[in-house]
Amino acid sequence: MEQGGMVVGISGPSRSGKTTLARNLQKRFQSLMEVTIVRQDDFYKAIKPKITLEGCSFDDWDSHEAVDQTSLIKNIKRPSSGVLIVEGFLIFELCPLDLFDVLVFIDTPSNTVRLRRLTANQQWKFPQPNIEAYLDGVAIPRHEEYRLRCQTIPKMIFLKQDDW
Repeated sequence: MEQGGMVVGISGPSRSGKTTLARNLQKRFQSLMEVTIVRQDDFYKAIKPKITLEGCSFDDWDSHEAVDQTSLIKNIKRPSSGVLIVEGFLIFELCPLDLFDVLVFIDTPSNTVRLRRLTANQQWKFPQPNIEAYLDGVAIPRHEEYRLRCQTIPKMIFLKQDDW
């Protein structure tokens, strides 16, 4: 690790608890050091790629192309002290791994992720119709493929929800 602060990456499927873990770490350590959070969600492009399934068109939030990768990377700067936490479901593919001192993947079962996304979709101001087709045909399979790719990354720490 370089001199100065630390950069921690937290990844995992959508609705796996990345933001919750990042905020809990920030709350736990803020009295000892500065802890800043950069969220991949803040770097979504205004116009998302589209995908059509079962006659419905969806904004493809779960694709690499939906995120402004350049702006995200520009906002990951090693602090002179303290910790920068970067959280997002694709950060270990959107960002060079050497930006991170610690790599954490929240390993949440697909059925849990699916249920949480269905619940969230019902709570949104503009819920997506036929969201099940998108989750089952796109989001969940992509998250499972990403998880497998993350398993090949040396030094990756896999956390189950019960671990924290």
